[in-house]
Amino acid sequence: IWAIALRHLRLYKHDLNLLLMVLYWPILDIVTWGFFGSWIQGSGITQFHNYTTTTLLSVLLWQIAARGANIIALAFNEELWQNNIINLFSLPLKLLEWSLGTIIYFAIMIGITALFGFSLIYALYDISFLELTYNFFIFLLPLFFSAIWLGFTSLAIVVFLGKRGVE
Repeated sequence: IWAIALRHLRLYKHDLNLLLMVLYWPILDIVTWGFFGSWIQGSGITQFHNYTTTTLLSVLLWQIAARGANIIALAFNEELWQNNIINLFSLPLKLLEWSLGTIIYFAIMIGITALFGFSLIYALYDISFLELTYNFFIFLLPLFFSAIWLGFTSLAIVVFLGKRGVE
């Protein structure tokens, strides 16, 4: 199981696009929505005092749900693109073991993205780290399982329907 997770983690050393997926999109979302939230909170349009914090927390939680499903789907596609499916079928590896390895890989990548996002939010907006992490961990587990479900559901659609499922 750990070998599957490690196989996908080692791809980041050679592929800049994977690294950009983990770091660039959270940077873009945090900067864009953070400045938007600061502008709305500073304009006095709304009486919501923690608008920037709520917006940035939502962006960080969105990274778990959206990127998580994307990471799981890309893990299977990476096996297809590198013609590694034959190797996986020749191993005494069960589907459950491959799935658990992919979930561990997803958890590690989400952890890296979340830590990076927390540090970026703290550096740019000076929001309380404790307040952000407390609210983050309330929603972490449901969004983690939702991302797993979305990722494997999209994989099932692609596997069962092929190109017709993508169109």
